[in-house]
This record gives sequence, structure tokens and C-alpha cells, in this order.
Amino acid sequence: MRYSKGFTLIELMITIVILSILVSIAIPSFQETIRRNTVTATANDLIASLLFARSEAIKREQNVAIITSDNWASGWEIFIDSNKNNVKNNGEEVLNSYTLDIANISIAGNGGVNTAIVYSPSGRIKNTLTSPTTDFLQISNKDLTRCIRFSLTGRPRVDKLSRDNGGCS
Repeated sequence: MRYSKGFTLIELMITIVILSILVSIAIPSFQETIRRNTVTATANDLIASLLFARSEAIKREQNVAIITSDNWASGWEIFIDSNKNNVKNNGEEVLNSYTLDIANISIAGNGGVNTAIVYSPSGRIKNTLTSPTTDFLQISNKDLTRCIRFSLTGRPRVDKLSRDNGGCS
């Protein structure tokens, strides 16, 4: 009797059906993971920029500002605020700029950090920070919210919230 090596058409069809079922179950979960990772990566980028601006302000013994032209979700720019007006003027040195092109992410600031954050040479935030819990940046999508809060010394930290918490407050 002769035995053939390989798979029959029926075996291949059953394998393809099982794989398609497994893939259809895994894809929605994977998309949620991508959305969550996008919020986390955006929060980490913003934290890195804040820490960079703070360290440059201390190192250079000058005011260093992070501003956004439209809103935080479109990106930000870090520059030396030599005339201390919290606005980027011609001739002020740009240290770094960051452009975001991510759909379905919102970044909103409140209080003194709505459009600009200015670090003084001591590393503290200059613009109207009254309490560590009152001014924050909120990075969110439909699955996850991250809040960047500031200590009185100007150091940022990230708080992770679920959408059920209602966001930063």
C-alpha cells in the first residue's frame, strides 16, 4: 500500500477556517492595545520634552518655554525665552520642536499650562502654577487617559486613568 505525504484539501480548509476564527478574535484586542500604546507614547514624548526644557532652563540659567501654536495635539516647540514674555519671538533660540500627526488623540491643558509652560532657571514653572493638582495636561482617546501633573518644583509626573474616571480633575 502506498502512503502519500502531505495534507488533503479537507485538512487545509479546516486549518484555514480555524485560523480565520482565531484572527477575527485577536484583531479587536490588538487594535485596543495599539490605541492604548499611542496614548502612552504621546504622554512619554511630552514628559521627555518637559524634562528636557526643565533641565535646559537649569543648565543655561535662563527661562525655557514649551509652547503650542494651536493645541497640544498638533505639537509643541521648546525655546529659550530670552525676553521673558512667554511668546516665541524672532531671534529666540529654538531647542527642539515636536509635531504630532496622530488621529483620535486629544491633549488639553488647563489653568496656566493651557498653551505654554515656562521653566525658570531654578527649574520651577513660572506661568500661574498655583498648586500641583490644579494645572495639568490631559492626553486621551476613547480607551485611556493620562494626566501630566506638576509638582511645586516643576517636575512632571504621569497619572494613568481609565475613561470611567472622567479624566483629570
